Amino acid sequence: MGSLLIIDDELEILDSLRDMFKYEVSEDIDVYTANSARKAIELLDRIKFDVVMTDIRMPGMNGIELFRVIKNNWPKCRVIFLTGYKEFDYLYEINEYKDVRYLLKSEEDSVIIQTVLEAFSEIRSMMTENFVSPADVMRQDKAQMWLRKEFINQVIYSKSTPDNLQQQINDFNIPINVTLPMLAFLFHLDNITSDELLGREYELYEDLFRIVQHFMPSQVQAYIHFMANSYGLLIMQPKDLADTLTPAWDRLFHISFGALEYIQENFKETLSKSVSFVTSSKPCMFDQLAEHYEQLKRLAISKIGMNEQMIIIAEKAVLPETNDTLSPVMLQPKVQTLVTNLELRKTAQYFETLDGLTESISQASQKYYDIKWDLYYSIAIKLIHFINENHLTEAISGKISLDLLLTKKQPSWEHALNYLYEVSHCIFGILDAEPRNRTNEALHKVVIYIENNLNEDLTLNRLAEIGCFNPSYLSRIFKQTYGSNLSEYIVKQRMDLAKRMLCTTTKRINEISLIAGYTSHHSFTRVFKHIVGVSPVEYRDKYGEFK
Repeated sequence: MGSLLIIDDELEILDSLRDMFKYEVSEDIDVYTANSARKAIELLDRIKFDVVMTDIRMPGMNGIELFRVIKNNWPKCRVIFLTGYKEFDYLYEINEYKDVRYLLKSEEDSVIIQTVLEAFSEIRSMMTENFVSPADVMRQDKAQMWLRKEFINQVIYSKSTPDNLQQQINDFNIPINVTLPMLAFLFHLDNITSDELLGREYELYEDLFRIVQHFMPSQVQAYIHFMANSYGLLIMQPKDLADTLTPAWDRLFHISFGALEYIQENFKETLSKSVSFVTSSKPCMFDQLAEHYEQLKRLAISKIGMNEQMIIIAEKAVLPETNDTLSPVMLQPKVQTLVTNLELRKTAQYFETLDGLTESISQASQKYYDIKWDLYYSIAIKLIHFINENHLTEAISGKISLDLLLTKKQPSWEHALNYLYEVSHCIFGILDAEPRNRTNEALHKVVIYIENNLNEDLTLNRLAEIGCFNPSYLSRIFKQTYGSNLSEYIVKQRMDLAKRMLCTTTKRINEISLIAGYTSHHSFTRVFKHIVGVSPVEYRDKYGEFK
């Protein structure tokens, strides 16, 4: 569902609220706590929170001052203040915020839980809203958008930089300072055909731009740049350019990264389209954008495939190995187009391009024999490279022999071309099943991590990072696949472990509690009795081997 931060300097209250939301609420909520404003800010600088529940009076910084920090980092976050009867006058200065709630500390647990769940419900509803761009956000016509796109592409792929580059950037009204570092995330519009993109690129550009502007924190200056074939860059710098001299890039990355989940969910809900991201926490200069983009794109091709709503952090992903010796000496433009369609899993466009290539090859006269085979092996080498890079060798070898791809003993030219088609159809046949397989593999990775780390703090954000999902998507796809919420699955695994240990060991209850992931013995006993029907002591007395 999302992330909840609870802030209170009274540890007893803090522990009680944490346990209540961790163990007595069935929704998938990541619960974090902080007993001071300083610790809260440390969390707010690296984690996106949907809801924050905070005391008003704390040493060092009061709740109102902390509220400003929360809204600066996460403008869409819902804030719930825990107040006393005499503190309402203190809150008038933030009365203009309609997404703020107030709770008396004396309220019943059920009221507190209901208030928090209502706040999360507002966040979910926000994902279905269509947002109008602010009046001061410049809206370009199609011609201007294409001019900007072509200009940026020419500059970043050029070997020389114009002397007046910043002036030209300003003339195009592009909000980038080329002399200062920037963060650049790659985005990919998932499962959009080239025909769809051709007719809707400007519309999708405007939609994505509008959604990014709405959810990105106010201190981030963001620019959307479409590259080609559903790929693009989300380029970000601090809005206050003076901060780029000594910016906190780690903080800027985390608050920008945290906004991506909202962007993905709203894009999906309002447009019925999916967008994935490959992110990097390392800033780069403008003249490094081309190399940066190609590195992120290579990772996207390897990791995203045809999956949806993926979020990958480049520094935590392993790039597939490459072998430059597989590159042909010459690559004709149509061969590169063929490869691009293969990488993007565009079946119809791939075979259309292959038809054109093979037709031109077949019609070549005998005196062009060497050129015909050069083109054949250019395609064959690219297929081998793609198969190796995407680890498809074993799957394809079970259906068709790959030994003939690069052999010099092809029976005939016609046989060689037919074989290219057979291998290509085999690749796409496997790729058709790949999204499901990749999703299952990623979910299996999450499940294995849970089972091996039951004594850890298994937050939704952490598990989403393990599987390269955004948290909302992981929660949704996990329930579809396994028939239960993640939180329910984790509790079941912890209870199963606890029952085994109660039956087969002589460990104390508090030891078993810690091993099963419960820091509070009281919480463990309460959850165990709720799930199993008896207390841990009663369960051991009835089923334990060491009576």
